[in-house]
Amino acid sequence: MGECLVEYHVHFSILNRMHLSQAVLQQDLSGFEVMTRLYLGGLDEITRQYLDGLDEMTRLYLGGLDEITRQYLGGLDEITRQYLGGLDEITRQYLGGLDEITRQYLGGLDEITRQYLGGLDEITRQYLGGLDEITRQDLGGLDEITRQDLGGLDV
Repeated sequence: MGECLVEYHVHFSILNRMHLSQAVLQQDLSGFEVMTRLYLGGLDEITRQYLDGLDEMTRLYLGGLDEITRQYLGGLDEITRQYLGGLDEITRQYLGGLDEITRQYLGGLDEITRQYLGGLDEITRQYLGGLDEITRQDLGGLDEITRQDLGGLDV
């Protein structure tokens, strides 16, 4: 019986150690599960905060780009308005200048025409006056010749 008792004690001792090892192992695994849950929970929280930060940064970045785009397009609109306004002004001045040049040119043509026609009138008057004088002289000469011829016939 003593042998049985020793054997029982050995088995009990082995079982007891196994039970203790199993308990330690279970505590280790429980602690590992808790640590894993805490670690993964922390990673989840870090990831959520990181993604929230990225969302906020993206919103701010895109908002800034929107603002920059609005200002850029507004500036382009203003530049275009000023450019087209300048072109309008240049066109107005150019056409006004052309109008003035045309008025002066036509006024000059009118003056040239007046002087030319006035010169033609003067030339015509002088020419016709000369013809009148020639005709008068010719007719006066004919009168004189006729008087002399007729005077010679009377005698």
